Formats: sequence, structure tokens, C-alpha cells
Amino acid sequence: DTTGMKSATLVLSGKPSIRFYLADGANASEYKFYIGGKQIKTVVSEDGIYIDTDVYAYELCETVTYTINGEAAGSFHINAYYAFVSGTGENSYTGADKAELTALTECFWKYLQSARAYRESVVEN
Repeated sequence: DTTGMKSATLVLSGKPSIRFYLADGANASEYKFYIGGKQIKTVVSEDGIYIDTDVYAYELCETVTYTINGEAAGSFHINAYYAFVSGTGENSYTGADKAELTALTECFWKYLQSARAYRESVVEN
């Protein structure tokens, strides 16, 4: 579900994040991102072409929603990327590295779940 976006991708270098590529001519200051209804920190690229989420890995287990000028505009979850790279539909990824991207996404999902489980164990104890 994406309005005002060209695409979204996962950034795995350093601190993991979701990178949202804005529609041409979009103003990054009009976009706000949320997890569980709570606004999250973001970092806008110098050229204003994309916005990165600035959250902990465990938070990426959840759906990220966003607004444009206060209006609900869309959402993204890692499962959307997984469906894209692993799927067989006409809008699915068709690159030669499809199997590798699918496996990487599965491993990344397991990492996020492990981060969430670790956080929960620390919070509970």
C-alpha cells in the first residue's frame, strides 16, 4: 500500500533500516512514519530522495505506516519485500539472484525476530 513512494527497500549495512524512496518532487518534511501508532525517528538523505527509518532491529518486525501532510498514505512490512523477491507474480523480482535474495530476506526476518525475543527477555527480567 504505497502513496507518494517509488519503492521501499531494506538496508542491511550498519544499523538495519527500511529505506523509502519518495515520489518525484515530493517534500520529505511532509512525511511522518509510525510503528504501532508511535512516530519513529527518520533520517532524510541529503538530496531528499529517500528517508531511512531510525529504529532498533526488533521494531522492524512490525508494520511501518506513514502519513503525508497528516493523511494516512501507506504501509510497509518486511513480508512485502519477501513476497516481492520470492513471488511468482508479474510484479515479482525476476533477477538471477532471486534465490539468494529470498534466502537473505528469510535470514534477516529471523534476525529481527531474534532481536525482538532478546528484548522481550531483557524487559521481562
